[in-house]
Amino acid sequence: MKRIRPLYLIGVFLTAVLILLGSISFIASSKHLDILSEDSRKAFWQNLLESFDWENFPWDTFPFEDYADFPWDKLPWDDLPLDFDWDKIPWDNLPDDFPWGDVPWKDAPADFDWDKIPWDNLPEDFPWENLPWDNMPENFDWGNVPWDNLPEDFPWDKMPWDDLPEDFPWDKMPWDNLPADFPWDKVPWQDLGEDFPWQDLPWENIPPEMLPLLGIPWLLVPPDAVPDGIFPEGFFPWEHEHQVNPLVPWVVQKEATCSEAGVEINYCLICKQTIERDIPATGQHVFDRNLQCTLCHRYRLVCASESHTAPYGDTSDLQYEEAHIVTDRSAAIDLSAYRVEYFGFATLSHVGRTANTFSVRVYDREGNNVTGNFIVERIFGTLELGKREIVIRTESAEKPYDGTPLVCMRWTAEGLAEGDQIVDVLFGEGQTDYGWRSNEIIGFRIVNALGEDVTAYYAVRMEWGKLTVRPEEN
Repeated sequence: MKRIRPLYLIGVFLTAVLILLGSISFIASSKHLDILSEDSRKAFWQNLLESFDWENFPWDTFPFEDYADFPWDKLPWDDLPLDFDWDKIPWDNLPDDFPWGDVPWKDAPADFDWDKIPWDNLPEDFPWENLPWDNMPENFDWGNVPWDNLPEDFPWDKMPWDDLPEDFPWDKMPWDNLPADFPWDKVPWQDLGEDFPWQDLPWENIPPEMLPLLGIPWLLVPPDAVPDGIFPEGFFPWEHEHQVNPLVPWVVQKEATCSEAGVEINYCLICKQTIERDIPATGQHVFDRNLQCTLCHRYRLVCASESHTAPYGDTSDLQYEEAHIVTDRSAAIDLSAYRVEYFGFATLSHVGRTANTFSVRVYDREGNNVTGNFIVERIFGTLELGKREIVIRTESAEKPYDGTPLVCMRWTAEGLAEGDQIVDVLFGEGQTDYGWRSNEIIGFRIVNALGEDVTAYYAVRMEWGKLTVRPEEN
């Protein structure tokens, strides 16, 4: 483009007009071209434009708005001056045959008002590829671009993908009609948000290598929108509980043995992935005459714990750490080559009975734990904490008859556990008439040092004294 020569503008313009019609007649007639016939108007403009010195055309003073039929196709678009006033052109009111392809869009000034472009009424052959996509102003309204109506050959590679504004209308992109070479890796997936139409993405057309599997907010994506084959094997980003078709049987992939769990597989109806679950070990060993399992090749070792009984109070926690090998049921191995350790015995802290459970470890001469070489079977003895036997005795008393009841609240107890005591003792009624009755206790409790009721832990034998009323003395 060439700069205008301001000193010549008016002169050149007037000279051209005088040559054609004379300056005065030109101004008068040109503002009233609408009264001329169409052929006359075309002839007028043709003669006028052919006579102008376009290098010195008075762009900044020419009244374009006064001429509805100005021949825009005749402008020297490829040779506009640097200070050409783009805003003078009535972009939203240009004729249907306007040569949009001739406009040097890349030369548009930085302050060009792009809002004046009639985005929703551009012709099908609009040269989208000529727009300065990588040099749009910061205030460019990307939402005005008719993204859904862009041509198939739209130059997507010219978009400033790394410099788009935060409010770029990603939801208006023609996702289902993008070319095969669309730069999917430029889409800021993590910033698209909850309102983005994730279900409209053509997942089947997106090259898997351009999908940042760990960068897409999958919790916002409807699982049903993503077809099979998009994710690599084993990748399913949504948390869910596997569901299987109850009519489809599980398929055994690995049989369970006597000591090892098996595996069976099925198919999840949600994530379409193969799922598996364990089959418990059968525990069914097959022993030869040497008591070695023919399946897992381990030796049988049977150990038994001892039983023990004690009364409540002799010990706070009953435990009996004694066990032995049952030789007639165990493999005939050289026990001198191994050390069997028993540990983790059960403890009984209340009156009752329980199994004397325990655990077993086997070590070789070097101290290595070789328990895994044996099929350890345990036979549990019992621990029994019995009730503690005690005796409660009441004292005897007597008196001659005097019409008042004879009462004696003296008693003793034998055999209480250390720290326990009898409380809340309640005696029966006394003896008033002639005769006698047992000095009975009708209620009591036994508590330990913590105040806990331990009455149930005792077997109590009662020995009553006598309450005797003699005849009245003379």
